[in-house]
Amino acid sequence: MFISGKWCDCREPGFGLTSHDVPTVAARMIGVPVTYEHIGIFDAADNAYRARGEILARDVRSQLESNVGAARPVGNVVAADAKGRFIAKINPNLPLVTDAINRRIFSVSLTHVGDTLVPLELSLVRDPARTAAAIRAQYKGDSLPFHKTLKLLAMADAPMTPVEQEVPKAPEVSPIEAALSLLGPDERSVLERHLRNYETQAQKQDAVLAELEAARNQDRNIATKLAEDLMRQIREQGVNLPLGMPTDAASIHKSPNDLRRMLEACSRAFATKGSAAPAAPAAPEEVAAPAAVTEEPPTKRSRGRQGATDGDALMRAFMRKFD
Repeated sequence: MFISGKWCDCREPGFGLTSHDVPTVAARMIGVPVTYEHIGIFDAADNAYRARGEILARDVRSQLESNVGAARPVGNVVAADAKGRFIAKINPNLPLVTDAINRRIFSVSLTHVGDTLVPLELSLVRDPARTAAAIRAQYKGDSLPFHKTLKLLAMADAPMTPVEQEVPKAPEVSPIEAALSLLGPDERSVLERHLRNYETQAQKQDAVLAELEAARNQDRNIATKLAEDLMRQIREQGVNLPLGMPTDAASIHKSPNDLRRMLEACSRAFATKGSAAPAAPAAPEEVAAPAAVTEEPPTKRSRGRQGATDGDALMRAFMRKFD
């Protein structure tokens, strides 16, 4: 997109410039960046001066082009003349900027370096310092043939016309409204009653869906907070998670599947850590009193008899050794 207009009244440019300076400034404007509201120009000029001890237009342009966001140039000047007219090319990938230009929200303001007559930028501004500054015409082509250049410069001298207001269109009749208009009063009443019933059912379904969505968000919020608590406990207790699992709740995408995988992994990790710990002593069980036993006489006791104590077996083995 190309724009044309005037950055000053060539007879009284003002701000340290005279009518004799305008042709010199115009000859140096080719390639000057177009910026937004002078953002970044002062830092760029200051950095250029610190680097060389002087402010050169190419250094300032390089500084501005390294910026991002609103401080980055939106275009550059491609033509200018001694009448204070200019043509600038605007980046076509900025549709909101071009729309604002088309709606004549912007004017322009030129920044130059003192007595050196070096222009540094032509800025899109809402409140220009020079009253004669204005954007007068736009051309949507990708390139600028010579005859279009002459036409844009000529249009820069034309008086401004008010922005054309869009005439609101009459609302279109929907197919349902068109069908209803063909029905009689009774048929129309029956159909409208059915439509109201459908609308009531739809509202009930919307309410159910809203409740489900609220529950879903609540569930995810609780699971997220639980994940954060588990991660904190993992760091405090030194529990090892499986390979590939995140070690910080902030790294989880907080989708249902990610949270579910993490909660499952944390549960297994804590279970593994708990199984390795010594088991707590079981509660004592109530044991029935033993039945009365009648001791057999020694002559009936045999070797290896069931019920003999370890002491008896040891004593018999000792006696056999010395028999």
